[in-house]
Amino acid sequence: PTIGDKTFSNNAYGRIIYVPISSVSQYRSSWDSYKYAITNEGGTPPFKLGDLVVQNGALGVVFQVSDSTVQIVSVTETSAGWGTAKTWCSDYGAGWCLPSRDVLTNLYTNKEVVNYTLSANGYTTIGNRDYWSSSESHSDSWARSFYKLDFSNGEIDYDWTGYSNYAR
Repeated sequence: PTIGDKTFSNNAYGRIIYVPISSVSQYRSSWDSYKYAITNEGGTPPFKLGDLVVQNGALGVVFQVSDSTVQIVSVTETSAGWGTAKTWCSDYGAGWCLPSRDVLTNLYTNKEVVNYTLSANGYTTIGNRDYWSSSESHSDSWARSFYKLDFSNGEIDYDWTGYSNYAR
């Protein structure tokens, strides 16, 4: 994150400013001698597709904007079974979660814009592989399955929770 980056945190929109550590009570320990603070700009989200933003301390890329919501995808990804992938996403903090099937479809629709931003900023792009959703496909007495989206062609299918797919 750099000075002026747009951010969405605790339902407030703003821009990142940098201040000395001594004047900030909450910060990400991975950032060296300066930590971030947020200036609240209020009002309508000041974001557009492809913006690199911070949400609750984690970096992501905007892939959908409406009057009331901004959908952001993480700049990093993991490959894991469904339960581990769900935990990995929620560990980013408030507002971060494994996306629903519909939200994942929105991400697929704007994949090129997101990948441009990821590539331009040195991050791994969204690959042509399967990504988990939080939407359950079906459940048996012995196993559950969840929808996944194939980012090479946009097809939706499902996998059992023990299979490994990607998450962002």
